Amino acid sequence: METSFFSPIFIRTLQSLLYSNTLLILFYLIGIHCALNAQDIKTNRGLPTTTANAANSRVLAGDGYIKMNIRLPFATQAAEYFVKKEGHYFILNDDIIVGNDFPKTQSYAQNNRDYKWRNAEIPIFIDNSILDNNMQKMVCDALNAMNRQLELSLIPYTNQEDYVSIQFSSAIKGAGQSPVGRQGGEQPLFLSGSASQATIWHELLHAAGIYHEQSRSDRDKFVRIHTENMTSGTEHNFQIEAGTAFGGYDFCSIMHYSSMAFSKNNQTTIECLSNNQTTTCPPCMGQRSGFSEQDKKGLDQFYNEVSRFPSNYVFVPRPSFQSSWRYCGKCHAMFYDGYEQKGSCPADALVAQNEHSAIGYNFVLPHDVAQTNNAQALWRYCGKCHTMFYDGYPQKGACSGGNEHTAIGYNFTLPHDIAQTNNAQASWRYCGKCHEMFYDGYADKGHCKTGGGHAAIGYNFVLPHDVAQTNNAQASWRYCGKCHAMFYDGYAQKGACPAPVAPVNHGHVAAGYVFSLPHDAPGTNTTQTEWRYCGKCHVMFYDGYPQKGACSSGGGHTSIGYMFVLPHDVQPSSKTQAAWRYCDKCHVMFYDGYAQKGACAAGGGHNASGYNFVLGFN
Repeated sequence: METSFFSPIFIRTLQSLLYSNTLLILFYLIGIHCALNAQDIKTNRGLPTTTANAANSRVLAGDGYIKMNIRLPFATQAAEYFVKKEGHYFILNDDIIVGNDFPKTQSYAQNNRDYKWRNAEIPIFIDNSILDNNMQKMVCDALNAMNRQLELSLIPYTNQEDYVSIQFSSAIKGAGQSPVGRQGGEQPLFLSGSASQATIWHELLHAAGIYHEQSRSDRDKFVRIHTENMTSGTEHNFQIEAGTAFGGYDFCSIMHYSSMAFSKNNQTTIECLSNNQTTTCPPCMGQRSGFSEQDKKGLDQFYNEVSRFPSNYVFVPRPSFQSSWRYCGKCHAMFYDGYEQKGSCPADALVAQNEHSAIGYNFVLPHDVAQTNNAQALWRYCGKCHTMFYDGYPQKGACSGGNEHTAIGYNFTLPHDIAQTNNAQASWRYCGKCHEMFYDGYADKGHCKTGGGHAAIGYNFVLPHDVAQTNNAQASWRYCGKCHAMFYDGYAQKGACPAPVAPVNHGHVAAGYVFSLPHDAPGTNTTQTEWRYCGKCHVMFYDGYPQKGACSSGGGHTSIGYMFVLPHDVQPSSKTQAAWRYCDKCHVMFYDGYAQKGACAAGGGHNASGYNFVLGFN
């Protein structure tokens, strides 16, 4: 059975229809959730709150280590260890999480059996911070390899009480970190940008309950540790871990460090011994190509030879999801509620506005960094009209807020003439008339303050979007769907747009659930593609016909953004709602669960046709 890896909500919601498909991923978000510090996790109920042991700890001068008295999982008694604090977590021997400074909600388990995973099954949740296409695939490939080769069963998280949450973190020092054994509740497994498939294997074996091979209690019979050859600050990465060890000493284990680990001078840090005499280390020592036979046998022995082999679960990368889709309590349509302005509802009278209207990506723009051959500086935010304009000329262009632009805030340095990616959009150009940044990807060139459309000149800018804001990258830059300019959407007031003021209807009024809808995945027998967001009235409409329905803003609907793939005619659950239907008059998605059929832009109430859609909500 193939298993698609959604958020916990959507694993429960869509498992009956999406588990059988390897889904396409449209996003390559360098880190919106990736560079969010994934160490701020939700529970960690089983990890000890080691700040409670402050009286038994002291900071050692110069090297940053803290000496703590800790009883490790599977150990018979507590012992003193040197640990380092990274973010909220205390780290032993480079990658083992032994505690945190979060408020303590559950005592550290004292029964060694509590650290084992029941029936050798480990529920896995791939956190939304793992958004990079390649990293998602690497994680899934690692999980699948373990299921094929080991006597473990890695299964998808579906609301189990205890589970491993695989998360991206830019804050950790190495490639990965994990606690040892089952901690209770959600427990993190952190991966950095340098993580490999072998990193995931190594850390997941920690999570399963396995320690480092070179730190087992009998290691001094087989290796000699040379701290004098180690980089400063890593000398305590080889402390004895008083936990589990099965079988003979395994130089070839994936849990064994290499002979040069943490070396500062190209000299060995781990010397191999035979009968207490120096001997040549086997070439396999420190290998990260796979599991040794002893790794497999030891794990099987650790879990009392519970037969889990082979596992039937296959993990595949998850599809993209967009939240903030809501039911309109006035017209009953599905509309996008992520903007302050709520679109146009056919159930209301007309009003007018002249602010920008955000559509599409959330751009995250670098600022206050050096200009290069492929990045131009002197792009500035205009404090009057809120657009991005080029401030490199004495004449400051034409501002919709009156006269010239006024530069405020950061000095943006924008990449140009490089390849477009899933998280970087090309076709952003400088307008030679008003000096603003505008999107040149449509035949219609928007509205320029100087009159007519914008006139593209110079570089083809390729702008990053939907990634994390950092100290040198500001989010909330948006495309204006009316004038096509780039404007800053971080304030409630949306600046001044030069597009003609046109009457639009009152906005929708959100009621009930917040739906999260799958997009940019293949259709199946129980999912339908071609559902799109209308950039004019903000509703969800079906874009599979040449005729685009009736839009309450006038004319037909205008599709923008994601291609939504909506499940239909499946069994509803506690996290899904049925009775969402296609209206064959105006082409929108509306809720058909009431006798009154809402307000249709084509006149009267909506008319349900076709599938019964079953939509997931938060």
